[in-house]
Amino acid sequence: MPAQSPLASRLTSGDLCGHATLASARVLWQQGIARPDEAIQFSTKSGILKAFLKGQGIELDFPLKPEEPAEPPTSLLNALGVSAKYVGKNSFDYLVEVESESVLRGMSPDFKLSPP
Repeated sequence: MPAQSPLASRLTSGDLCGHATLASARVLWQQGIARPDEAIQFSTKSGILKAFLKGQGIELDFPLKPEEPAEPPTSLLNALGVSAKYVGKNSFDYLVEVESESVLRGMSPDFKLSPP
């Protein structure tokens, strides 16, 4: 059975934060609260996020949030400097498919133009 922090019932679920999750998982393993051979499950507003100890590193398994087709903000495509073959959006991000790998590799995004 995956380990779960004994504090979990006393903490409120928050938005996903990979850095906080990494730090929390490291402390739980270092303090012996969680077993190093078991995953730690963090309950977030986005779903269950799992952390696994892999050697000296930590692997995170983020909850899947499938995208749905969406109309991109003009500023997004302007910032990417490409035309989109497909644009999808989930609660976090946009997913932009371009025509080919060569188009992808040739991109030089202007992040100052990207949407907030």
